[in-house]
Amino acid sequence: MDFRYRYAMDLQYHNAGSLSTRTLTRFRAEVYRYQQETGIDLIANTMKQLTASFAKIMHLPDDMKRMDSMMIEANCKSMSRPRIIYSVTKKAVKLLHHTGQDEMIPSNLLHYLNADDLNQVIYHCKSEDASDRLQRAVDEAIQVRDIMSNEIWHSYDEYQLLIRVISEQMDPDGSGKYVPRPKEKIR
Repeated sequence: MDFRYRYAMDLQYHNAGSLSTRTLTRFRAEVYRYQQETGIDLIANTMKQLTASFAKIMHLPDDMKRMDSMMIEANCKSMSRPRIIYSVTKKAVKLLHHTGQDEMIPSNLLHYLNADDLNQVIYHCKSEDASDRLQRAVDEAIQVRDIMSNEIWHSYDEYQLLIRVISEQMDPDGSGKYVPRPKEKIR
């Protein structure tokens, strides 16, 4: 196993057998399976308990928001989809910008041109929960797709990637609005 993993788990001086990345992968798979069966997220619960313990040891007020706790709360599984959709949408908006088509970018999508936008939209948006952020990412991706409906964009990789993400991650809901595809149905 990589020394960095061993160091992070304080195993660098122990000879009690090796711990492989396969072991960690299997552990994560079992934790995920358990969550699917019971609805209990063991890792999130453990992280919340650890965060509370550390805050108590450090005499930090309960209502104090810290950068690390926001990142932990972001939860990798639920944030990966918004980040994928966000990244693809950002590339398409940047294509519009780099080709001099700024007038095609509506004001609600201009945030994609800011360098720090990813952290603001994905990690530090306190007013929205993960499902709201995912739906907003879906709505903005569809909006960019509609803006790029002219065939001149169809040969660009950024557009083709946007179409692929839409086809793999989203479904129309019957009223014409797109919603995130259920996790079980994602290819």
